[in-house]
Amino acid sequence: MMRGMRNGYLDLIRVVGTIAIVLGHIQALAPVPALVYPWHVPIFFVLSGWLWREGRDLLSEIRGRARTLLLPYVTWFVVVSVGYAVVLATRGDDQKEKVEEQLPGGAHAVEPYSAFWFITALFVAVVLIRAMERVGIPLWAQVLIGVVACVLVQVFDDIAIQSPFAIAQGAGCVIFVHAGMLLRRVGSHAGWSAGALVTGIVLAALPWSEAMDLKYIDYGTPALGILAAVLICAGLVLAPVHIGGDWARRISALAQTGFAVILLHALFVWLDLGPTWVVAATSLVVPWAVGLLLARTRLGPAFGCSRPAGSTSTRSPGRRPGAGGDLRAGPAPRR
Repeated sequence: MMRGMRNGYLDLIRVVGTIAIVLGHIQALAPVPALVYPWHVPIFFVLSGWLWREGRDLLSEIRGRARTLLLPYVTWFVVVSVGYAVVLATRGDDQKEKVEEQLPGGAHAVEPYSAFWFITALFVAVVLIRAMERVGIPLWAQVLIGVVACVLVQVFDDIAIQSPFAIAQGAGCVIFVHAGMLLRRVGSHAGWSAGALVTGIVLAALPWSEAMDLKYIDYGTPALGILAAVLICAGLVLAPVHIGGDWARRISALAQTGFAVILLHALFVWLDLGPTWVVAATSLVVPWAVGLLLARTRLGPAFGCSRPAGSTSTRSPGRRPGAGGDLRAGPAPRR
């Protein structure tokens, strides 16, 4: 594959992961939530590790992630809060108090803010890894520290779950970013991909295997839940698949506007506008349409929405597609 060519397959994984996050929040779609919870959030952390670029300084990392993660977090928080407050007002509820309850983020934020914790947790995880990298901690030691952090947040889950902006959740998810970094060293391989995917699905399907809910520091069956998640994610990212051409551009357009879906969909789930299939369709189609429209404007970056490389956009000259963002895939690793 040519250096720098964008692989639409990595974007496809993001699109599938985004759809899984939405469907996972619609309990009436059972058993779909149970099928996606073992992997639908870990895959984004794993992809961050798979696309990791060494050598970036800590300050640049913080600035880049703040621009691509925290800025859209704040923007969408305001948008969702306005919509939430308006609906509450029409119902005669005290909207100010209910909106203020969501401000600490993390596990404190519930519908219609269900997925906001994920953004700050991702920020914490990647910044922690960059900090460890910059002080010269080797990868093997970083992995060990990540495992210890994961154990600690589970042992002291009653304290960790109270952390604002999902700080503890982010520390616990460092292991998934490291998993992505290690998987990249393995490289794409059909056999490893199929074996990991099948094994992960089997482990997740065992009668005594409980799915994870990372937002609430619930890692499922000890060790087994994490192993199943890593194996399923490995099966996805190790697949030797390349998608190019028009299909890659179409898929990338969806992937690079997925931020709108992740942070806006819970508002439509909460509104519960009709039968389950209507709620599911509305929660996917409306936010994605909004994201695609925003990507065509100068406001797009503030909402985490951008257009694929090669299309006319307002992206600043010289900015590498996908740089600094974890909801949009950057140039694929050489295969």
